[in-house]
Amino acid sequence: MTTNPTILDVFHKQMAAYGERNVEQLMTTFSEDCVLQDMADPAAPFEGHAAARGFLVDYFADLANVDVNITKVAQNEDTVFGELDVTADWVSEPFSPESPRRVNFKYVIVDTFRDGLVVHERFYWDSESLQKQLVVSEDA
Repeated sequence: MTTNPTILDVFHKQMAAYGERNVEQLMTTFSEDCVLQDMADPAAPFEGHAAARGFLVDYFADLANVDVNITKVAQNEDTVFGELDVTADWVSEPFSPESPRRVNFKYVIVDTFRDGLVVHERFYWDSESLQKQLVVSEDA
């Protein structure tokens, strides 16, 4: 007998895939008509599988050695709210894979589900804190 995963199970699957930077595994959790919405720029959502995949590929190109710590999680009938503490190596400009900068940022992810898949994901994060961590010191 097979049991269907709960929305909380799907959320945990997402976070494991996030930590592994596994775009294909993440995509299995999204509906074909999904919408990903970065609340730093809510007017420019990523709509549909192709746009979501493109966003994730670009996002993960900046990161290596990602550690995802779920600090809080709550759910209701069709939504999971997750608070994350993410630490990763920043491997894009002004750094590189050979000389990364370890960064930490906080996220809140709100996933709305339909038929066991994420149909809408909103994510809130502290972009200012990340930008401060990416400043190259003259003393370095």
